[in-house]
Amino acid sequence: MSTAVAKILAAKAKADESVDFTPMDGAVCPECGTKKMPVVTSRKWKNGTRIRYHHCPNKQKCLLAIMDTSIKSVQENR
Repeated sequence: MSTAVAKILAAKAKADESVDFTPMDGAVCPECGTKKMPVVTSRKWKNGTRIRYHHCPNKQKCLLAIMDTSIKSVQENR
């Protein structure tokens, strides 16, 4: 497997895992660290959990942004 393919697969795996959502920072991109990524889709609260999907806006440096990959975030009502 080439290095480029390995990097793409690793970035995709990071996007498939959920990241935490906090009111202060929003969701942070697991690839480049961009905070407060724009929300693309938001689910309703269910059992104290809310799921959102984001796209990283950092198309200059972030592989997930370049691939236009959705990133899942989870917020728990604590």
